Amino acid sequence: MKNFFDCIFDGFSAAHKLDEKPVEGYFKMHAHDRLEVLYFISGYCHYLVEGSEYILKPGDVMIMRSSETHNLKVMGDIQYERTVIHFFPNLYKQYDPEGILMKPFFERPLGKLNRYTEDDFDSKLYKQCFESLSADSPLGLEMEIHSKLFTLLCEIYKAYNKRKDRLNDITENTDVANQLIEYVNKNLYEPLSLNALSERFFLSQSQLNRLFRRATGTSIWEYITIKRLIAARNRIRVGEHAGKVCSSCGFKDYSSFYRMYKTRFGVSPKQDDMTRGQKK
Repeated sequence: MKNFFDCIFDGFSAAHKLDEKPVEGYFKMHAHDRLEVLYFISGYCHYLVEGSEYILKPGDVMIMRSSETHNLKVMGDIQYERTVIHFFPNLYKQYDPEGILMKPFFERPLGKLNRYTEDDFDSKLYKQCFESLSADSPLGLEMEIHSKLFTLLCEIYKAYNKRKDRLNDITENTDVANQLIEYVNKNLYEPLSLNALSERFFLSQSQLNRLFRRATGTSIWEYITIKRLIAARNRIRVGEHAGKVCSSCGFKDYSSFYRMYKTRFGVSPKQDDMTRGQKK
């Protein structure tokens, strides 16, 4: 993998990466505790987002909100190049107190309206914002990204505003996989055993897992665990006690929760609690 830049600043991070020979199966299903904007430069890839599959073409933009699971499917060995920015929702709150720029991320169902093509934008300004990002910027990379990201979010909002009236048509989906994903998210902190889900959806456990993996790129249990851990981290970072968060987010045993949390995030719940003020 080649990194043109890969940086972390206060409130956001950004990277421009190139995989010259991407390998099928290398990219796993994952989710973030921040928002994501991805600019697809080259490759032969599909993106699975919460049961929806998007076929990407150069110039496309993908957006994901916190805990929205996504999985890249590499369809060939064409080099995969992208620019990705992760940021916290309140990064521009002082300029956007009503959260208008956050609507494309939060004002839609999971897995819907994640992709924007060149035709969705009024101009090529969004492309210029991404393509002008450079580690050699005379402004410095942090200032360069800050200035371009705000403009990008404005362009994405305008594109979303044109498409949001079609949400009702998009969400009218009777597919079992989408119904299952919706049910799991609505009942995320309740006991969710494969046996109970099997009885509810009148499918065998193997059928359920096969269907779910095809739609999301992972098993039901892995999906639930990642979602619960991200929810727990967000609560801990705003000051909730880790023990209380453990039980309220659906974990029965604190020691297991502690191990999974540290494996997932690289820090303990207590360490996240101590540093929450630095990452808001």
